[in-house]
Amino acid sequence: MTPDEFRKQFSRALRGYRVEGVSQRALEHMFRDIKANAEKGVAQAQWDYGNCLRYGWGTPKDETGAFPWFMKSAEQGLLDGMFTVAASFQKGWGVLRDFTEAARWFRKGAEKGHAECAFFLAAMYAAGEGVNQSLEEAFFWFLKAAEKGHAQAQENVGRGLRAGLGVKRNDEEAVKWFQEAAEQGLAEAQYSLGTCWHEGRGVRRDDRKAVDCFRKAAEQKHVLAQYNLGVLLSVGQGVRLDEQEAARWIRAAAEQGSGRAQFNLAVRFQKGEGVSKDDVESMRWLRLSAESGEPDGQICLARCLEIGQGVAKNESEALVWYRKAASQRHPQAAKLLSDLERRRSG
Repeated sequence: MTPDEFRKQFSRALRGYRVEGVSQRALEHMFRDIKANAEKGVAQAQWDYGNCLRYGWGTPKDETGAFPWFMKSAEQGLLDGMFTVAASFQKGWGVLRDFTEAARWFRKGAEKGHAECAFFLAAMYAAGEGVNQSLEEAFFWFLKAAEKGHAQAQENVGRGLRAGLGVKRNDEEAVKWFQEAAEQGLAEAQYSLGTCWHEGRGVRRDDRKAVDCFRKAAEQKHVLAQYNLGVLLSVGQGVRLDEQEAARWIRAAAEQGSGRAQFNLAVRFQKGEGVSKDDVESMRWLRLSAESGEPDGQICLARCLEIGQGVAKNESEALVWYRKAASQRHPQAAKLLSDLERRRSG
């Protein structure tokens, strides 16, 4: 390993990545070199030294001892130092949590063009942490980070423009920012862009492009994209109809806990659509759907329990599920609940 290769490895280590092929003796040697430069007042070395202490590279781990070195680098104007100080105050890493100080240091870095600082400052304005809540300020700083190429900030700017949060609504401009983030591989942005194509918001509707976006996000395990892709495949919208592939993506979403997907999968097992007909599996997914809060699943499970279809008849439990669905204002729940209560009381 050449010295340059070693330094790249060590640099990755300082950012929390695993070091491979570097001996403990070499780490300790690099640590001594960094420490010496830090003590001479070199800002970059001070930040590196703080990371050595924080992660335990070449020295025993000491998060509390790391913070003063981050502060020294920040006070010299090192942007990564400002970000780390702010994040330390926000998370309580080696220092008492202080949202006001976190916001102050995020602002210092943001004003000097640090994208991560701008992003986290925006998030603090959105949540009202350490600053007065302001959607306008949140959008302003998300935009600053987005313009620096920060993918999640670009997605957030798109959302703000689409919903009119802190800025005048502009669907066409939202699409541009979703596209920027999607091209960086951000699954959430790929999903958002897919919904724009599917709904025709800010662009002319194009389900083929929607399918392409949903597929990219689905392959990154984005649960809503998996479900939407499955639905479009099941009706042949923007893609060739394929019940087996539809069931595969809907199942993927169901296994991640999507109540809507679990209900859809239950119906598929009941009817044998894209899967082998299986009443036991159907009931298992139906119950999971109800338990996850899906009102259609709750109504359907309650009905099965009321009449004893696919499960032992249990009117008392049926009432429980009807009430849960009614609390979510399911359009059929109130009448079905009333009918069962009246019959049991009569």
